[in-house]
Amino acid sequence: MERPQENRRSDVRALERLKAKRHRRKVIRITALVLVLAGAIAYATGFFSASLAVLGDVVDSAALMLSPGKGYPAQLSVSGFAQAKAVGSGAALLGDNDLVIWSSSAKEALRIQHGYANPVLTSGNARACVYNRAGTELRVVSRTRELFTKNFDNTILLARMSPGGALAVATKSERYMAQVTVYNTSFEPVYTWYSASYYPTAIAFASDNHRLAVVCPKGVGGQLGSVITLLDTRKDDKVAVIEAPGSLALEMKYLSGGELLVVYDNMAAVYNSETGEEKARYAYGDRTLLFASCEKGKNVALLFGDRNQVSLNRVVVLNNTMQEICAVDYRRAAEDLLLTRDRVYILGENAADIYDLKGELVETVPLTGRGDQLIYCKKVLAVTSREVAVVS
Repeated sequence: MERPQENRRSDVRALERLKAKRHRRKVIRITALVLVLAGAIAYATGFFSASLAVLGDVVDSAALMLSPGKGYPAQLSVSGFAQAKAVGSGAALLGDNDLVIWSSSAKEALRIQHGYANPVLTSGNARACVYNRAGTELRVVSRTRELFTKNFDNTILLARMSPGGALAVATKSERYMAQVTVYNTSFEPVYTWYSASYYPTAIAFASDNHRLAVVCPKGVGGQLGSVITLLDTRKDDKVAVIEAPGSLALEMKYLSGGELLVVYDNMAAVYNSETGEEKARYAYGDRTLLFASCEKGKNVALLFGDRNQVSLNRVVVLNNTMQEICAVDYRRAAEDLLLTRDRVYILGENAADIYDLKGELVETVPLTGRGDQLIYCKKVLAVTSREVAVVS
């Protein structure tokens, strides 16, 4: 005799509950093991500050695994969207009033009201920092909780988080134009550098969390150029200085080979990060740079054109010797650009176009709402005016 439909449904629900219970037990066992091992390492090595940060990340991961979200697409949950950054395999979304952290399955893990007039977001590894540019306060959060709040005596110019969660903060200074202070993962100051003549406008960290580059604009002969100071938190003196008269540095990235890539307003260049010697450059000519995106290892994508003259848009992908890998003529208005190891993503008004590194179109992904930003956090996400969706 066939069993009643209600009994079969009851059996299915019971099986699902059993699977969920076993999953929770497995996560708890793994988390406990990792905590014990991390504690043993901390005891043996004495690196308590770094170990505590690792333990906190483990606890966050366990908490998010035990309570997954519904996945993407997910409704955009901040008003006045300003920025998005990857935080581990999840995302941080910054709005006019709130900072929201989402897990990899789009579950809201944390929400704070920052109350800043000019909020700016930076992130590294499994942490994020929101600061009030031209204000005096910043806040550091993990994926599930607030970690630190800091009020400075002087105005914050900018902040940048390293890949490992260290934080460099540039502020105005009483005796100098500005100072850059580097804080470790326990938010203890470990290094300070002073700028005597100029205000920093950009900072980049190497993957070792010790080497960093600081950009200060410098005017010479009526032209605005850049001075890039290469620093190392393990050394008292600066490592090297790069001068780029007539070129304004916009973005920087340490490449996997230890070189420094700098994207300027009129060229891109690669430097030896120990000596500051220029190794290669790519000049834009009369083209206007709209977006740039650097892949973690060695490549960079540049989008040139004019949003009002979309037929002029062109994407060029360069390697670490500034040689063209491929080029794409893009006939639509572009809102953002993202380069991964083997794909180029161009965000349009209502779609994302995906190209390979031969310059051939792979796929066009339609989006609901106007595109705002692309971010990479294990997967490629597109933030639109309505939602956050997976592109690839």
